[in-house]
Amino acid sequence: MKKMMLCLFSMLLVIGYLNGITFIMTAWGASYSNYEYDLLDDETLEITGYTGDESNITIPNTIVGYKVSSIGNEAFCNCESLTSINISEGIVNIGSSAFSDCNNVTSVRIPNSVTTIDNSAFSNCSKLSNINIPKNVTCISNDTFNSCSSLSNINFPNNLKEIGSNASSDCISLTNIDIPESVTSIGSNAFSNTKIINNQTTTVKYVSDWAVAYEGEEKTVSIKSGTKGIADDLLRGEKNSIVCNDLVEKINIPDSVTIIGSSFGGCSNLLSIEIPDSVEYIGDAAFINCSSLSKISIPNGVTNIEYATFSGCSNLSEVEIPNSIKYIAASSFADCTSLSNIDIPSSIIKIGASAFENSAIINSQPTTTKYVGLWLVAYSGDETEVEIKSGTIGIADETFSDCSNLTNISLPDSIRYIGHEAFLRTELISTNQSTLKYVEDWVVDYTGYDETTVEIKSGIKGIADESFSGFDDLTSILIPESVVNIPENAFYECNDKLVIKCYENSAAHTYAIQKNMDYEIIGKAKNSRLNKDKSNSNKPKVILISSIATLTIALLGSGIIVIRKLKNK
Repeated sequence: MKKMMLCLFSMLLVIGYLNGITFIMTAWGASYSNYEYDLLDDETLEITGYTGDESNITIPNTIVGYKVSSIGNEAFCNCESLTSINISEGIVNIGSSAFSDCNNVTSVRIPNSVTTIDNSAFSNCSKLSNINIPKNVTCISNDTFNSCSSLSNINFPNNLKEIGSNASSDCISLTNIDIPESVTSIGSNAFSNTKIINNQTTTVKYVSDWAVAYEGEEKTVSIKSGTKGIADDLLRGEKNSIVCNDLVEKINIPDSVTIIGSSFGGCSNLLSIEIPDSVEYIGDAAFINCSSLSKISIPNGVTNIEYATFSGCSNLSEVEIPNSIKYIAASSFADCTSLSNIDIPSSIIKIGASAFENSAIINSQPTTTKYVGLWLVAYSGDETEVEIKSGTIGIADETFSDCSNLTNISLPDSIRYIGHEAFLRTELISTNQSTLKYVEDWVVDYTGYDETTVEIKSGIKGIADESFSGFDDLTSILIPESVVNIPENAFYECNDKLVIKCYENSAAHTYAIQKNMDYEIIGKAKNSRLNKDKSNSNKPKVILISSIATLTIALLGSGIIVIRKLKNK
């Protein structure tokens, strides 16, 4: 963010008039009428404060010729005079605590242009009675309406995805709310101490088709049929000063449930749970520190084992992982000290850092290189040279990170995945002066923070996960046809103008198409990576063309082939 500055002198004050209204600009920021604001990097304004005493305000969408895009953190916090707020169309973001503690506000109009409402934006607005969330907001952040004691109704849009922790907790008047079908996550205590919850006599509390709270002393907890989702920390409530999750030994989940959040962590006496085949998602730390749980079967519809899902399940000895699982996240089975064996299905394409740290599988291996199935998942030595055994297909994230003595490693031809920061801060790559860091025939890191173009050398086989993640300046990368292993997040959060220069039908070409990235064809690959029907008489012929159209194509008879594809900028 840069401040609106009118001259080189840091203390200069400029006073002007626009349409009869005074505006003031200083080296640190500016004010217009009663609004204080900053100029953002995208040449739009963020309102940062309000000095007026009006009761009814319309927050403008332009100030001194600049578009207002954001209402900043705490911009209107504690404005006791305000009773009615109208936010103009065009404003996109409402910052954290932007209107918190506006105790006399009774109504707020939020336009459809708003896409983000940050944490605690309207918390402690004790007289606010009703709120409509605009259609482009997909997340209700943590504490957004916390302690809005007069709030009786919240209208959520149909494309809402997430409701954060304490989003409407202590809204003691809240009696009406519908959770849209689009919601996939509800945080802990999202509706605690509301009329919706307090009026229910059952131990499990529901909002729409979500189980969102529990107040009981039962050993067996049963979720009712028809429930779709289970909110985070469902069993962490208290009843008669007893923490509920300390009592639960069994949980019954109906086959209507598709989503389990971070729901059952800390149930130290949980002995048994059957997860129905209907479940498609199990959240971070869902069963963390369930120290009595001895076995678990993950249903076939689940695709990821999320962060720390079973961490600290010290009695867990049997785990059944289906072929639908693609990713085992960091610390998933950490501190599972009874887990001595686990079958890793061939569907796994990524294993996170410390996924099996301090598990019996790892602790029982006398070698410094620790394997689970065909994956190298940990390393405990300080050697200068390491040979990875033949047949290994993947190296988990951060496996050799901070192994400062490591100067040489032998990778088998079977490797198809190298994790994020697998060799970070090792002598193996720190002595390499190039911004592209290679380990044998793999790119494992990149440090070209000021570079706009990069070319991977010919003969390289693969790119480690997230190697180019977050490089905003990078606009072009040439990937040779020898590269056949490109992980999904290789270019995560890169410049959206990044163009992949690649060979037709190569792995890079396929990747660019699948990820909807811009690409340029620089030649024809010898070994095709795309499916081709050789018997098709209408098979397109290739001609090289160039254009800045949304999609540039060559038409030859009835055949069509993409040669260069660029998005509109």
